[in-house]
Amino acid sequence: MFAWFNAKESKQFGVSLAEFYLERVLVEGKSRTKKNVGMKQAELLLKLQAQLRTFTTSHSLNVYKKAALSNAFQWKLKDAGLEGEQVDQLVRWLTRQL
Repeated sequence: MFAWFNAKESKQFGVSLAEFYLERVLVEGKSRTKKNVGMKQAELLLKLQAQLRTFTTSHSLNVYKKAALSNAFQWKLKDAGLEGEQVDQLVRWLTRQL
């Protein structure tokens, strides 16, 4: 029963997922043109989705663990200084993927 509340791995993965996103946005953001922004964002979300799929196949996520993962992802992005609306959109996307 106590394993149900152990969300340590989920939180760590949420942080690592946000760090992966931030690294790509900061590195690719410098070389972006307006034409490529949408395409690069879609590619990045596909990479995030692949990582998420790999994690969820090897870890059983209940409601509590999903919430912990999303929350860790959200706060890592906010702490990095991303705008509120952008963070909200990413968290909604992540929640739909879970």
